[in-house]
Amino acid sequence: MKVISYEEIKIREKALLEKYQNYKKMDAYKTIKRYMPWIHIVILIVSTVFAMKMPQTYMEWLRDIREPLILGKILAGLKAIGLIILVMVVMVPIHEVLHAIPLGIQECYMIMNLPKSISVYCDKWHSKKRDMISMICPFVFFTLIDVFFCILSGMWYLGVFFMMINIATASTDIFMFFYIMRKVPKNSLVFGYYYVPNNS
Repeated sequence: MKVISYEEIKIREKALLEKYQNYKKMDAYKTIKRYMPWIHIVILIVSTVFAMKMPQTYMEWLRDIREPLILGKILAGLKAIGLIILVMVVMVPIHEVLHAIPLGIQECYMIMNLPKSISVYCDKWHSKKRDMISMICPFVFFTLIDVFFCILSGMWYLGVFFMMINIATASTDIFMFFYIMRKVPKNSLVFGYYYVPNNS
């Protein structure tokens, strides 16, 4: 998978949109821009609480350093946030590659706008069904891994923690999955936030 710049994306996007004059733009972007940052903040707080409650990150670790209680809580919180960042650094690239697999990984490009974001761009129109599979694929993959991990290890606190991270990274994908399911006509072609209605 090659790395591509935002400038090149704009050129490719324009060419793809010119292929169909009857394309429409989804209005989902406004909702995502308005609400998703708040959802991420809430999930981050919940994830931090669960990380602080995990063994070796809160009570046992607090006893080991033998510091005053308030300092122990601060350090446990910082360690929990550090753990979240570490998990996301590992998860996000895998998450994006999983988006590309249902669309054809050879036709996709990686957009790296570090440290802000990493995302995948696919240079082709796809069916509604294929786009929905791509949208939900990373969430389903990591959820199955999390469930099997919890069953085999019995470490439910850790499982819930990873699930919170999974929901945070996939929150926009989950929203778009149900948006496309409800708002985009059945036989449409989809490309990013655009679709060509009833292209049968």
